[in-house]
Amino acid sequence: MRCVEAPSPPRECEADYGDGATLSCAAGSTAFCSGAVAFELLTEQEQDTALRTTVVYAAHPFKRFAGCGMTRDGLRCVGGVEVECTIGDNERAGQLRLPLV
Repeated sequence: MRCVEAPSPPRECEADYGDGATLSCAAGSTAFCSGAVAFELLTEQEQDTALRTTVVYAAHPFKRFAGCGMTRDGLRCVGGVEVECTIGDNERAGQLRLPLV
């Protein structure tokens, strides 16, 4: 995701994680770290593991999580299994298996 035009003057958003940890960031800047830099900080063994790891993404994520809301900062979903739509076994073919890196 890329911010094409940041608000002027910059507004600050405060992300509250509910455990006492907070993060201040300028509005429009939701990418908090570089994946390339994060990968370079890994040990050689961790890099090897990351390169051989695949991620299975949920089938039909927008349908499945349509009942969830967002926090006011827009950074996290709220709601849980009680608002999650059930995906039938016949729809599980929509799962994606992709490389982590």
